[in-house]
Amino acid sequence: MNKGLAKMRQNNEERLFSKGVIHADVQEKFKRHERAYEKLSDSVNALCDALGCAQPILVDAEDARDRFSIVIDEQAAQKDGSDLWEDDEERTFYENVLDLRSRLPPSMLEAGSKRTTSEEPEPVEEEAFADLSTDVDETAELNEADDDDGEAVDALGMLEYQEFIAQRRNGGELTKEAGADDAGTLTVVAAAGGVQHTLAALNLTDVLRRLPLVTSRSEADQVAVDFCYVNSRTSRRALISALIEAPRRHMFVIPLYARIIATLSAYFPEVGEGVEAELRREFSWLARKRFRGLLDTRLKNILFIAELVKFRAVPLHVPFGCARILLDQLHVQNIEVLCALLEGCGRFLRVQPETTARILVLLDELARRRRTLNLDD
Repeated sequence: MNKGLAKMRQNNEERLFSKGVIHADVQEKFKRHERAYEKLSDSVNALCDALGCAQPILVDAEDARDRFSIVIDEQAAQKDGSDLWEDDEERTFYENVLDLRSRLPPSMLEAGSKRTTSEEPEPVEEEAFADLSTDVDETAELNEADDDDGEAVDALGMLEYQEFIAQRRNGGELTKEAGADDAGTLTVVAAAGGVQHTLAALNLTDVLRRLPLVTSRSEADQVAVDFCYVNSRTSRRALISALIEAPRRHMFVIPLYARIIATLSAYFPEVGEGVEAELRREFSWLARKRFRGLLDTRLKNILFIAELVKFRAVPLHVPFGCARILLDQLHVQNIEVLCALLEGCGRFLRVQPETTARILVLLDELARRRRTLNLDD
């Protein structure tokens, strides 16, 4: 019962971290189990005192979390996948994506959906990751330095990452000022007389400024709708830049950003393709740099990819390409990133018929690596 209570507490903490809220029914269930556990514990202690026996020692939840391990649930891997989502709220979040046609006139959506054959991007297969497994940057050697030099190594890593971000902005012309002057006016035509009334004026800067403040599904959908009023090629590039530079200390916005991308990609494929390309490029760069100070950035990157996979906004082969690189260079930091990837979209990939076999092979290989490296359960 202690293990079950600890698992419930951990799930609640993860849900609060990822979504920012815990459902009232889940909270009530946890409190009910906690009260039952406390009563049972008091009864056991009283019985031990009466019998003169030593009280049983239970592993504390905090101690259990402090241990580093890889655990593969073999029974869960063999389920038929009927429980793809944890609850109806999660199912609605990922499956019921807003259709912009229900909120906007078709004329605002046609321009983005029409693409000529010459504009179609060439498909990028997972072989793009192939050479990365052996292409490790020489700065990775710095991670083997003594702990006394840890702060200097982390500072060097952050400096290099800032240079990478600057090159990405300049190379793709993704600047803060791009599209700042593009403004869209929200206009409504009255039913009688055909009189136009201007309700509000939108500009790209205001839309991008609201991105880090999004906290709910409805707010994310509204940002996607408002962006359509200032949509242009330049605005789409600026939006891609703002989305991939989500604050690494606020990972709860990543699922909401992914929903915005999935909503817009249905009519403006350039948004989803641009985000995917930049995330894969960032993943490749971070995989070559093994600075300890960039772990949060790596976790944000892999969480972003996992969320887009669940929205089907990126091809299903992308997470397997990432997992292959992490398995080929299985050190402590890569283990944490791999666990985050499997936690983020592993269940989703297990349920999909086209990826079931591949995810089982991946889990089997991970289990073999775990035994080879003698990682504790």
